[in-house]
Amino acid sequence: MGDVPAAHLPLDRTLTRGLAATLLISVALTLLMAWPVVRSPRTMLFGREIAGRHQDPFTVMQQFAAGGAPAPYRQPLTDDVGVWLARGIGAVAAYNLLVLASFPLTSLTTYLLAYYLLRSASGALVAALAFTFAPVRVAQASYHVHIAQTHWLVLYLLALFATIDRPTARRGALLVMAVAGLALSNDYGGLVGAVITPVALPAYWVSHGRDLKWRGLTLPAASLAIAVGGALALILWKAPVLLTAPQRFAYSMDDVGRYAARWWAYWIPPIDHPLLGGISQWALGDWRFSLAILELQLALGWSLTALAVFATALACFKASSAGRTERVMLAVAAIGAWSFFLSLAPPSPGCLPTSLTPSCVMHRVFPMFRAYARIGIMTNLCVALLGGYVIARLRQERTGWLGAPTTRWLVAGALALAVIEAWPFPGRARDVLPTSAHRWLAERPEPVRALDCTPWTPADVPLSWLMHKSISLVTPPFEGCEEPDLVPKLAALGFTHVVTRTSEPAPWRPEFPPAGLQQAAVFPDSRVYTVAADPPALVALAIRGFWPWEQNGSDRWRWMGSEGAWTVLNTTPKDVVVTLNLELESFAEPRHLTVELDTQPLLSLEVVVRRRVYRLGPMTMPSGQHVLQFRSIEPAARPIDLVGAEDRRGLTVALHSWRWSSTS
Repeated sequence: MGDVPAAHLPLDRTLTRGLAATLLISVALTLLMAWPVVRSPRTMLFGREIAGRHQDPFTVMQQFAAGGAPAPYRQPLTDDVGVWLARGIGAVAAYNLLVLASFPLTSLTTYLLAYYLLRSASGALVAALAFTFAPVRVAQASYHVHIAQTHWLVLYLLALFATIDRPTARRGALLVMAVAGLALSNDYGGLVGAVITPVALPAYWVSHGRDLKWRGLTLPAASLAIAVGGALALILWKAPVLLTAPQRFAYSMDDVGRYAARWWAYWIPPIDHPLLGGISQWALGDWRFSLAILELQLALGWSLTALAVFATALACFKASSAGRTERVMLAVAAIGAWSFFLSLAPPSPGCLPTSLTPSCVMHRVFPMFRAYARIGIMTNLCVALLGGYVIARLRQERTGWLGAPTTRWLVAGALALAVIEAWPFPGRARDVLPTSAHRWLAERPEPVRALDCTPWTPADVPLSWLMHKSISLVTPPFEGCEEPDLVPKLAALGFTHVVTRTSEPAPWRPEFPPAGLQQAAVFPDSRVYTVAADPPALVALAIRGFWPWEQNGSDRWRWMGSEGAWTVLNTTPKDVVVTLNLELESFAEPRHLTVELDTQPLLSLEVVVRRRVYRLGPMTMPSGQHVLQFRSIEPAARPIDLVGAEDRRGLTVALHSWRWSSTS
């Protein structure tokens, strides 16, 4: 097996047939895994939300639609292709196509690399499928289209090895192109290539044994130096700020510990595994509620790890007698061990200034990166190649202990278990919208302006863009769907629908919505209500200077500090003469409130300790927005100072309820 130098292998029928078979199998498995996305590429998204709903996929989609990300964030070989595809099929479908295409492309390139190293069709096929459908790839593809472009990483490794084997100017040029492809396709791919090369280059060069030639080391090194020089020139041209002020893009040192790998993460199952996921959920504990859980989906699997260890031992045993391939596999094992070491988090939660943990050292050099766990993708590739080597040896040796039926059955069992451990089926897909209620509204033919009773999150910002409808989250002027003036405010601002999610605390009992809301659709994960109230003449849009609402049974109130303000909207086109009835009580002692309307003094109130209703007005409100300002003449008091309660807020008067009454 080790007697024929890989560098001199022709493009034979075995290779072409193997590539064709690999392509067919990988495409079939990708279709099976992502069939819901294939059927609905404009509304579905590949993968499961193991880290919750995150904004990254939607940000990239919007960038595709808008012409691409700006420098220095643009990753041209992915972004520009996405922009071009989006012009024809839409941004969501373009994103999905790039993700799904990465599976067969990774499979083909891994087959080429494995066949180049092993000269075995069966070994190359096993390596290709093991890496392509590894849990780390599937998990990253669920959120990061750029990280999914692992075929560029495989091509870089192939070009590097080929240039070491036959150091010609042509292969050196191809190596430079491979470096460019890797760096321009995704930033983290460039990082992985940069940090594994100092070990990959000498380790593979040493595998030549007695055929060692200095040109095999110097020419690839020179090619890499040219590539690095070109990269620096490109950065100086397009994004010099990366070199002049890298700290502008730096992540916190604390993020390094959070988003680097833990050694045990390589040997627990994927958290969404249909059979073994419960083990991971127990092992991960609080990690399940962190975005960093994605970076812990590194599962090599015990079976594939056992094959890799067996392959390394076998290569050590046969390296001196069998030939070149065994030494190459030892080099692959060294690269895998090095990338495993680089991916690990520091012992402390963050990086201490003196820490020599590789991830901390790398962060000092590359502060714009934080998820060093992604270097573990290279570990997965090396383990897959070592597993393919075992299959290649078994296929080529018919005698001896390697050819024994027991050995073959053990390896076959290990492969079967490896398939179960990494099982990526059935279909992995989710709607690009967070709930069925959002999908229901998106499909309405009529205009929609909806309030989603969910606090603002970056992941939900693109909802209006995704739905082609107007969707607002709980941001000012809304404080929450439990606020007492919700329905008048909705009607005044022209909202047509309200959405509640079952994943959030219910603002009211589903069967008893506030007056003016009517239930329109019910789903397991959400509900939709229509706004049936007429716009009021006057409504308080925003209330500032008051503490959050408190409740005791059916009674609700909120305390004011030293001063507060209301933004009041007259929704009619004419002046309105109204009286405002306020239900107030003072804290600890009677207080005097001054009231101003649009900075003009209106009146003064003496608010007593007992709860009662006070009348403001009549006052004239022209059409449009106005500001009612309340100020307490007496200073605010703290409950902790007066009654010993553990409440350090400054309080003056409590607002219980209010009502507008027309006097015209």
